[in-house]
Amino acid sequence: MNSGCEETQAQLSDYAEGELGDAAGCRIEEHLRSCRACAGELTLIRALVSGLHKIPEETAPPAVLAAISRRLRERPSPALRPAALPAWLTSWRLAAAGAFAAMAIVAVITMAPDRRAAGPTPVVVATRPPDQVEAVVPPAGVAGLSTAIRGVTLGGQLAAAGATVAEGARIETPAAPEGTAAAVFAYSDGTTVEVGGSAKLVAGADELRLDTGSLALSVEKQKLHFRVRTPEAVVTVWGTRYRVTHRTVTTVEVQEGKVQVESLGPGAGSVVLTGGQRAQVEAGRLHVPKPAAVTEPVRPEDTRLPLGDDR
Repeated sequence: MNSGCEETQAQLSDYAEGELGDAAGCRIEEHLRSCRACAGELTLIRALVSGLHKIPEETAPPAVLAAISRRLRERPSPALRPAALPAWLTSWRLAAAGAFAAMAIVAVITMAPDRRAAGPTPVVVATRPPDQVEAVVPPAGVAGLSTAIRGVTLGGQLAAAGATVAEGARIETPAAPEGTAAAVFAYSDGTTVEVGGSAKLVAGADELRLDTGSLALSVEKQKLHFRVRTPEAVVTVWGTRYRVTHRTVTTVEVQEGKVQVESLGPGAGSVVLTGGQRAQVEAGRLHVPKPAAVTEPVRPEDTRLPLGDDR
């Protein structure tokens, strides 16, 4: 852990509660964009706070309260000690363990009564104070949102760094400068997805459906047959880094590794791309630009004639 992580994690609890100033908050957000570990800690802290808010308050029976009050009157009250901060606010390691416990308990209380089979439903963990965003306990998410600019929505609700991306959740991003990520989410195996501006997609454990926009992906090798589906093509990968863009044309660019691109139109075709290659699918037709021919420069010694040759 570097000094930047230590400083960030020391302030994550205050950041999650919205108690940091603008300057400190901006520093935290800048660090979260590049650090998956700290973004994961933020997700756990917010889930813990959300779970604690869900625990109902219990009231003792009147007879018990009366008995306690009577005994307190019969003997002097001990001096009260100053209240101490909860341990999870001073130790991020305990916060992580507590978050898992809280999520498990709340999930049983909330979900056990309803045993009906249900399809994937987009659910957002509260990323703002309860008076601004409704706090709900997420099901097992497929990924965590580590970066999000203002205006990103998840399941139709405003989202920010730390939200859980559930199976079937719809993500939409506002306009953003070309080549920059409006949102970034990461899977538990380390696979990351950078979402460009003005994008619309649906997330899944093994497949992303890109309706419009641009994605830059880094897929871990153990995530076999991970797919990106656009209206015109299906891109299947085997551990690689690549970019998929769909506006009116689907463009696939591979940085390293190997992907398979399949056209879904009437002129269906398939091609396997490796690092440095690209392909486009337009109007159902697959196009793979041929690489430029590479020629070796002519060396001076290749132009010399042998001694005694009059040619």
